[in-house]
Amino acid sequence: MFIDGYHEYLNNRDARWFILPPEKTMCLLASENDSFDLILPYFSGIMEDILIGLDARDLVSDRQYLENFVLLVSRIPLLSGTNTVDDFAVSLEICKAMQELIDAAVPELVGTAMSPM
Repeated sequence: MFIDGYHEYLNNRDARWFILPPEKTMCLLASENDSFDLILPYFSGIMEDILIGLDARDLVSDRQYLENFVLLVSRIPLLSGTNTVDDFAVSLEICKAMQELIDAAVPELVGTAMSPM
């Protein structure tokens, strides 16, 4: 935002003002008249609290998102009575096809995985 204003100033040295976009600015009126005797802006003390409140809101939102997250694990069956470690009862192609169907069916907050354990 300020970079755009600076580039506009460099292109047109006669321009004295740069209009800030209203969706990214905030105006707090401190006095009804135009004379200010204060060195600091009148509401400068609340700016930190506003920023902390916005950060806290984002943290709560992220926490709620993570609390609602679920992981579903598809268990791949092993053959009974075998001595090899990776002797699965279902082929890898069938497992991948089922996993794609499961991934397409679950909502956004549900993660999926395959495991023989």
